[in-house]
Amino acid sequence: MTLFTSSGQQIDLAAESVRIRHHQPESKGEEVVSKLNGTDFMGRNIKVDVSKPQNRDNKGRSGGNSGGKSARELRALAEEEEDAKKKKRRRPRKE
Repeated sequence: MTLFTSSGQQIDLAAESVRIRHHQPESKGEEVVSKLNGTDFMGRNIKVDVSKPQNRDNKGRSGGNSGGKSARELRALAEEEEDAKKKKRRRPRKE
């Protein structure tokens, strides 16, 4: 679904992600942010901001070995493990 098209630039929305094309010059991107931030889209107020560069040296990251999985993926894996540990109930024997 396309939310905004103007002078060949667009924002594509998917169920769980937002993809934004880079705007040149930066002032054009800031203009898009100011126009769209807080607007109603499909019954919800959306938040639009300028992305910040990621820190590639892993400083400031919390411990743990998630293997690059998202929190949602980690929860799903934990639920699957929990379900596998549950024992199946046996029916009482008929006499």
